[in-house]
Amino acid sequence: MTDLKDGAEAVFAGTLDKFQIWRRDAYEAELDAQGGDELLAGGQDMLSLLPPDPET
Repeated sequence: MTDLKDGAEAVFAGTLDKFQIWRRDAYEAELDAQGGDELLAGGQDMLSLLPPDPET
């Protein structure tokens, strides 16, 4: 495991019941290796998966 040093950035990536902490550069490299950073089919915005805000 690599320690994060000053100036390094971390990414929290996960699903409903699990998450991982990645170094930002390693996470972006993994996304590129998987064919880009489009995580949802059709380029759907992740925030669209959240339920509507009951206060609006």
